[in-house]
Amino acid sequence: FIGSWKERFEEILASMPPPPPLPNPPVHKRRILHVDMDCFFAAIAMRDNPTLREKAVVVCWSRGEKGSNASSSEISSANYKARGFGIKAGMRLGKARQLCPGVV
Repeated sequence: FIGSWKERFEEILASMPPPPPLPNPPVHKRRILHVDMDCFFAAIAMRDNPTLREKAVVVCWSRGEKGSNASSSEISSANYKARGFGIKAGMRLGKARQLCPGVV
């Protein structure tokens, strides 16, 4: 699911009618919105399992061999504690385990 979400989302959007036009925003008002989707899946995992909240958490499609640093699973989401160790989305799980042996 994690690796195919974009393709599935695009299929759903293509099957929907076009949205109504947006009203013209006032010229003098400007809004900037930053949404950190890189942490989204990890945040959901921590919400659903409070015992993970103080741990470095990553989400990927496979955990590989238990304790192995050779896993080639790609990380799709990392919480801020994991990012503090240098772990980021797109990184291989094996590399993340080298940076933070206690990563969950």
